[in-house]
Amino acid sequence: MKRLAILPFLFPLAAFADDTGVSHTNPLIQFLPLVVIVALLYFMMIRPQMKQSKELRGLLANLQIGDEVQTQSGIIGKIAKMGDQYIDLTIAENTDIKILKKAISGVVPKGTLKSI
Repeated sequence: MKRLAILPFLFPLAAFADDTGVSHTNPLIQFLPLVVIVALLYFMMIRPQMKQSKELRGLLANLQIGDEVQTQSGIIGKIAKMGDQYIDLTIAENTDIKILKKAISGVVPKGTLKSI
């Protein structure tokens, strides 16, 4: 019985709830928290991701032969040949690999690979 006496102190809104089942609040105000959550989700997650995706597309469009790039797997090399979807990347002397253009994550500063 003592546990039931504590219940109204843990849930004060439930203790003072109206038992008639009629809601006296405006329906628009009830949806306000949902609208706020969606707005926060957009500005904190979706918008920054779209901006980052746009920057990566611009980076991939401006790649040139001789640029030093890093792949998503961490391989750093110099672009030897370019196609529409594939790039030949020189990672060491006489060692070229063919990778997808989408696998490039960024351009590293010139001179990073001095031995190639």
